[in-house]
Amino acid sequence: MRSHTLGCECSRLEDLAIVPMGHHEDVFRTLEMVRKRGLPWWWLYASTCQSCGQTWLVAQEERQNDLFILRRLDQVASDRLLRDGIWPVEFDRYERLLVIGRDAGHSVRFFDVADCPLIHTVIDSAREQPGIRVSELASLLNLNPAVARDLARQAVERAGVTISGSN
Repeated sequence: MRSHTLGCECSRLEDLAIVPMGHHEDVFRTLEMVRKRGLPWWWLYASTCQSCGQTWLVAQEERQNDLFILRRLDQVASDRLLRDGIWPVEFDRYERLLVIGRDAGHSVRFFDVADCPLIHTVIDSAREQPGIRVSELASLLNLNPAVARDLARQAVERAGVTISGSN
């Protein structure tokens, strides 16, 4: 167990930490953003703790489960990122964030699925993985298959993406 350093929360976090939005203030109190990944990785940045010097890869999964997902970087990965601009690829796919949240038991239900950011997530998932199956989308987004199929059909119509089982 890492010792608690200078009032920061870094020592209390797992190497892969999942922090719900709205319950993140203590964790982020000492973290300062030091790099943004930039488009197309709008959800990804790096922060360094101003108390203990720990650098974290931070992903904002705000479309489905409202989570911050943090990966503790060792010195080599931190140097590669901060000095050389070489990003760890672990969170390069938004789908990976959905899997981490789902596997950790996080689940959000939308009152109106037709009027929420899910369609954008479906489109992005189909762009990352052309031909993704409706059943996989249903699992990633914790949707019943009929709702996932309807969102997939809309995504195909709006963005011309390829989703298996959408018709």
